[in-house]
Amino acid sequence: MNKQIFIVGCGGHSKVVTDALVATQRWDIVGYIDEVPKSSEFLGCPVFNSLTNLYAKFPSVKSAFVAIGDNEKRRLWYKILEDNNHTLPWIAHPTACLSPTASVGAGTLIGAKSFLGASSKVGRGVIVNTGAIIDHDCEIGDFSHMSQGAIACGGVVVGSNVLIGPGRVVEKLSKITHSVVT
Repeated sequence: MNKQIFIVGCGGHSKVVTDALVATQRWDIVGYIDEVPKSSEFLGCPVFNSLTNLYAKFPSVKSAFVAIGDNEKRRLWYKILEDNNHTLPWIAHPTACLSPTASVGAGTLIGAKSFLGASSKVGRGVIVNTGAIIDHDCEIGDFSHMSQGAIACGGVVVGSNVLIGPGRVVEKLSKITHSVVT
């Protein structure tokens, strides 16, 4: 039997997360939260404008995923859900390749065709987007975003709340410690 989950966000990243959840065949999405909904449905599920309204319909659902691309907004929603005792699982698309020695924090998405190498560490609430590569011994800080096709070569350290842009390459042993866009 699949577990129930709800998703915060109704944008493009939400579509990517939904695809990954559906592809795992382990989750049933009960609804989405969007503070300013454009519609009452998103991808065939109801949209709620608050946690309170979602709880009224689904009081027992405790698993949630924050599918917001903006690092700071993702961090704020993660904290709200954590404070409300929600489970924030990490999700990996079935086409992703993860080393058995890699570690992944709660609320993180490992997107389709992405790669996590040996002894890599990915923090909480991170987006490892489609086709991103995080090679051996890398550390990606909480609420950062490795965009589509981005590459972190061996031993790279990326701090918290950092965006590594699409197709960017972070050279071996580099350290990016501030909230920057590269």
